[in-house]
Amino acid sequence: MNRLNTKRLLSGYFFYECGRAMYFVLITWFLYQWTGDALYTGLFVSFGFIPGLFSNLIFGVLVDRKNRKRLASIAGLCSIICLVFLWGAFFIDWIHPLVMIVSHMVLQTLGSLFRPSLQALVAEVFPKEDLPRIFTWSASSTVAGSLCGASLGGFWLAG
Repeated sequence: MNRLNTKRLLSGYFFYECGRAMYFVLITWFLYQWTGDALYTGLFVSFGFIPGLFSNLIFGVLVDRKNRKRLASIAGLCSIICLVFLWGAFFIDWIHPLVMIVSHMVLQTLGSLFRPSLQALVAEVFPKEDLPRIFTWSASSTVAGSLCGASLGGFWLAG
């Protein structure tokens, strides 16, 4: 098993989930504080799952038929562009609850492409006998990243 590829993969999973969890904690708290209405927070969380109901069917076929590394790269790049757009909307005061909800829906959709693309790529790159270990470690890295990101977001809000 290539140790460098394994470390890069696990670091990628960790930092991806860390950033995702931190974003989620910060944006939902900001939305609630800004609007003072839990309905927007509920819509934000709920509507984030809607695109996945449809896109997962399409993305599964795409991941099976197309270049997995390219799909993961496209999804990651588009996620960064969406986050920059959201940051820009805050910066130039174009922010509105609807902008936040739609941006979140786009980010969730891109995550629905990124995650299976990366998992399929891992199955393609690593030897079959190493896959159970790699998938276990990647799941642990993902959970640890999510916990760290949520904690960091909470500490940032509290500070």
